[in-house]
Amino acid sequence: MKKKLLLITTRKDMMVLYLEELIKIFEGYLEIFSCCLQEKNPEEIILEEADIVLVTSPYTFFLGRNRMKATSKVINLNFTFKKEKIEELKKLPVNTDVIACFDFSSSSHQAAFTLQEAGVDNLNIFPYYSGNPNLENKEIETAIISEYATEIPSKIKYIIDLGRRKISFATILDIVIKSNILDEVIEERIYNYFKDTAIPNGYLSYFYDGSSVVKMQLNTIINCIDYGIMILDNEYNIVNFNKKFIELFNLRGDITNFNLNELEISNEIKKIILENFSIKDQLFEIKEFQKRILLSKEKNK
Repeated sequence: MKKKLLLITTRKDMMVLYLEELIKIFEGYLEIFSCCLQEKNPEEIILEEADIVLVTSPYTFFLGRNRMKATSKVINLNFTFKKEKIEELKKLPVNTDVIACFDFSSSSHQAAFTLQEAGVDNLNIFPYYSGNPNLENKEIETAIISEYATEIPSKIKYIIDLGRRKISFATILDIVIKSNILDEVIEERIYNYFKDTAIPNGYLSYFYDGSSVVKMQLNTIINCIDYGIMILDNEYNIVNFNKKFIELFNLRGDITNFNLNELEISNEIKKIILENFSIKDQLFEIKEFQKRILLSKEKNK
């Protein structure tokens, strides 16, 4: 059965935009519903069946949390822009002051943060909203918008349009992980989506460009950690592991879906893992391997 994703936006145009973007990646994998608060009161929104609730404003979450399933996952939708638009901003003179003019103050803050994460460090970006103390006594002539802005100060002389918003890398990754739908088709769709879409500075060279999108998931994170990791399900079948774990115990090949008892590792270690509910940085001497290992075990609730 497909999981149900409910998109909640404040404005209708944003609902239409983000719905189109979600369909590009998740069509056929998730049942996607949408609504906007311009057209519906919070109490009219059907929340009870949603497995994932995607909100464009953190304030939306509180409107109906008591009506969601206990197992529902709430994700805050973050946006980004096309790579070419980001590169244009990087060409502007260093220390140029600009304001980010978006529909809500939260969107202006998010835009400023997104641009800085994408490597636009040559600009001083100030979120524009009424009463922002950081804008007092500043003569700023340039504004950044996304297709349009509800309000642009009269002193603005230059407007830079970043174009249509795109859904951020982190948001897409969060949806994939929480819905557990990654396969080759989804990998390909995500790869194509982010070919021309900006992602946080360094992500591309670090693990994305030309590589399998599966590395976006847990493998990417745990293989960067300098100690052995093995993730087990409740039946002690191996869900994931990192390269350091393989090296530590001289294992070979892919051990995913192996049961702990099938691994060619010390019986002492197996016994420690099986008999202890949780361990926090305890040192064990493994006579069979003539090694001392620092072991931690945590059960995900």
